[in-house]
Amino acid sequence: MKNNLFLWLLCFIAPFRVSAQCRQQDSLQLVAFYNATNGASWTNKTNWLTSRPLEEWFGLTINAYGCVSWINLRKNNLEGTLPNLNLPNLEVLALEGNKLNGSIPNLNLSNLKYLGLSANQLAGTIPNFNLQNLEDLFLDGNHLTGTIPNWSLPNLKRLYLTDNLLSGTIPNFNLPNLIDLRLGSNHLTGNIPNFGLVNLVILSVNNNLLSGNIPNFNLPYLKGLYLQVNQLTGSIPNFNLPNLEELQLQVNQLSSTIPNFNLPNLQGLSLQQNLLTGAIPNFSLSNLKKLDLSWNHLTGSIPLFSTPNLTGLSVANNDLTGTIPLFAYSYLTILDLRNNYLQGCIPSSIKVQCPKIGATGGNISNNPTLATQSWENYWNLNEGTCRTSTSDLKEMAVVIAPNPTKDWFTIRYDAMPNEVLVYNSLGRLLKNVIPAPEQVQIDMSMYSTGIYFVKIYDKMHKIVKNE
Repeated sequence: MKNNLFLWLLCFIAPFRVSAQCRQQDSLQLVAFYNATNGASWTNKTNWLTSRPLEEWFGLTINAYGCVSWINLRKNNLEGTLPNLNLPNLEVLALEGNKLNGSIPNLNLSNLKYLGLSANQLAGTIPNFNLQNLEDLFLDGNHLTGTIPNWSLPNLKRLYLTDNLLSGTIPNFNLPNLIDLRLGSNHLTGNIPNFGLVNLVILSVNNNLLSGNIPNFNLPYLKGLYLQVNQLTGSIPNFNLPNLEELQLQVNQLSSTIPNFNLPNLQGLSLQQNLLTGAIPNFSLSNLKKLDLSWNHLTGSIPLFSTPNLTGLSVANNDLTGTIPLFAYSYLTILDLRNNYLQGCIPSSIKVQCPKIGATGGNISNNPTLATQSWENYWNLNEGTCRTSTSDLKEMAVVIAPNPTKDWFTIRYDAMPNEVLVYNSLGRLLKNVIPAPEQVQIDMSMYSTGIYFVKIYDKMHKIVKNE
């Protein structure tokens, strides 16, 4: 009985002993931290250095044992240097947006999960932290120099080192849980590693001095690839990145032709200011919103892309020829075609099919053989306009293949018709298909063999259905 009572008392008293010990040790560390960061000038220092409980000190969170687990003093006018804190239970240290200077100590905080020192005035090199529980490391927006450590941080998920003065090469990190890597706006050199970071979602190394070829990354979850403003050379890989949404490769020295990407989720493609040559691929990217191919050496005509969600298209400053396509993009607000060799007139249908461009959203200047050099005059005064009514389109090229067919066939056309009608040999209407901007696919698998007719631009085309 006495032994049981003793054990009960021990279990009851032990947490209080730990709590008291924690509070005493932690409070001493916090006083040193306050003094080192000019606490008297903090924006909010409520209850600091008072006899109030630690949980009432502004910016602190205490765990169940009475130990400090969070310090959140973002944008609180902290100045001075960051001391090497001895807070063994600390999980979050959030000091972003202050005026801390000096170097970053090699913190020995075994439970730390979040270290946020962004937007300060920290200098010196980055420590090779041994913080095995660290998940978030934010050091962007400082004056850090030297090379990037090749950390062994098995739980790290986010690494932000953007906007510093870092140099040297990028380590081929072994960080198995990393999902967000941002190293942009530094002075990094060398090649981009072909990272084996299988969980990576964002890779940003823009605005550096990186050179060499772009790796053909095998990163199945990648959504954003930002390699712009470097010195990258060679051709662009035909990436197999099924989740990619943003691809920015502008302002490099990339050459050769542009791949006809099969990136079903791509929304933004920026390839401007490179050395790209050849024809523009006829992209079929249903989610693409912004396409910038300007300032290259591209030739040939402008395709009528199958990109129904396009909001911005720029092919300025190339060597493109041919006529302006019959664009039909209802969301398009920017159309930049200047400084090419486009010919002829501007289709009147663009005003109807692309109403959001307006008089100020287009630019066709410096196309010597175009019927007008002013988009505003085209839009407001019909200067340089050519008609594109249904009667004008009757003789437009139509390609139907395969014909004969067993099941599906595709109709491709120069200008999108209002409708596509399918009849049987007796003249009975079978299908009334709403066309896409460039082509339409029609399924004939449910019909018997025989002769059928497709009506497009008021003209009939014969289709043969085989077994």
